[in-house]
Amino acid sequence: MLLAELTDASPEFREWWAEYPIRDFRPATVKIDHPQIGRLDLEMFQLRLVEHRDLLMVPASQDDLQRVTSLLGRP
Repeated sequence: MLLAELTDASPEFREWWAEYPIRDFRPATVKIDHPQIGRLDLEMFQLRLVEHRDLLMVPASQDDLQRVTSLLGRP
């Protein structure tokens, strides 16, 4: 879903993505039982850019993002 949104939103991203070398990966599911917001099943897809190894992007589902955001007290 994130890839589709980025591709739709940015012609530059669409062009760059088509040319960028991708390594194989397997997503991992991390299960967390949080006492305030309940069970979170986070599917981990890590995106690390070769040029910026210190940056890491891990997308979350919209539902999990809202639940974690509410826990942090953010709107």
